[in-house]
Amino acid sequence: MDQFARILQTQGTHIQLNRLATDLMALSEDRPEPWIVMARYCETKGDMDRAMHLVEKSLLLGSNHAEGHLLKGSLLLGQSKPQEAITSFRTAHQLSPGLESYRGLMESYIACKRTKEALAIAKEAIQRMPNNAKAVVLVGCVFSHMPDRKAQAASAFARALEMDPKCTEALYALVSSLVGDSKHKEAVALLQNNLIHTNNHITHTRLGDIYTCMKEYDRAMDHYNIALKIDGAYEAARTGFERVEKLIGKMDEDGADQSMEEEEE
Repeated sequence: MDQFARILQTQGTHIQLNRLATDLMALSEDRPEPWIVMARYCETKGDMDRAMHLVEKSLLLGSNHAEGHLLKGSLLLGQSKPQEAITSFRTAHQLSPGLESYRGLMESYIACKRTKEALAIAKEAIQRMPNNAKAVVLVGCVFSHMPDRKAQAASAFARALEMDPKCTEALYALVSSLVGDSKHKEAVALLQNNLIHTNNHITHTRLGDIYTCMKEYDRAMDHYNIALKIDGAYEAARTGFERVEKLIGKMDEDGADQSMEEEEE
């Protein structure tokens, strides 16, 4: 169930994550899983100190529980402690090697500016999981941090999306690559075309963000509204909505000031 909690957290489904944490804690406080789920919920809410405390509690109850080491590594990485994160991810990898431990090690190596090791671990992930689109994304992520390999990064993300059109990691990474190259229309088209597979609050929020960059505020508001209808607790959508509200308000104020100046003339 703690792995299911990771999926809920990735999807930004805060309400369901809170419900799962409460239900598991009511069932048992003597196993690591409820504490890990509660820690993920605290991380989602931004309470990192509490999240780390709960993870440590889970590891006291089950030191060989890989999910606890994965989450500890993620929290350490978020605290800008990549070297310590590597230790946690390595432990998780030794206990149960999988995509998340590969991803954690890759991100930690990148944070430590150890690009060669990051690329090596990402390539190892592909060797072990050649048909896994998310493994291909890892290689693309490493390339995206190498100035001379940006095109290869985009190609890796596109290949991963072809392998699995439902792979959100590939979709959002390719969108970020397009936006980074100021290809906003292409990014919008990619997200719109993929709504058949990823019609969720994250995709609509990304659309809102890109339309905001394009100064198409009405369309941005439409997508933020859709995102908030899907998940009213999704902070990124709420933040985007409020930002666009302020931008529209400023435009209205500027327009009113200009009209007054014209009347005075």
